[in-house]
Amino acid sequence: EFKSGLAEVIKYAVISDKELFDILINNKEKIIDVREPELMHEIVKKSIQIKHKIIEKDPKDNFYRHILNFGHSFGHAIEINSNLKHGMSIIKGMKIACDISVKKELLSDAVRNKIQGLFELYEYDTDIKITDKHFDIIKNDKKKDKESINFVLIKNIAKPEIVNISFDELKGF
Repeated sequence: EFKSGLAEVIKYAVISDKELFDILINNKEKIIDVREPELMHEIVKKSIQIKHKIIEKDPKDNFYRHILNFGHSFGHAIEINSNLKHGMSIIKGMKIACDISVKKELLSDAVRNKIQGLFELYEYDTDIKITDKHFDIIKNDKKKDKESINFVLIKNIAKPEIVNISFDELKGF
């Protein structure tokens, strides 16, 4: 459960806070092994502040707030088709979103590797074979339009971008 929740913290770091990203990179032992109270308090506080700031900017979930869904389109499809916990599925979804970001030339290989390095540091399994079942679930995602979806991609750490991608294009990745 702890690692599943930590996946959401990683999401906040990737979409919104380079400092939090660096804290996660530099403090694995204190976070995983020791669960050092002051550090854990700082991480939870930062996570709450990030989510609050995003919701405050878009309280009616019209567009900007969609960045909170980074990793969730594929992540929810993975979660539904597996017995994985939410966070473990979302990590896989974030990996896919980063790969798509590179293929769309929004994200450099170097930054994707840095993000992937964080997943690996915390020993998350990011391997996944996407099937038609996953795409069928994504086609019912709340962020979908008729034949496309607002998909959260990454330009850099703390620089998300919401991109409308057709389901056909998404399947091509």
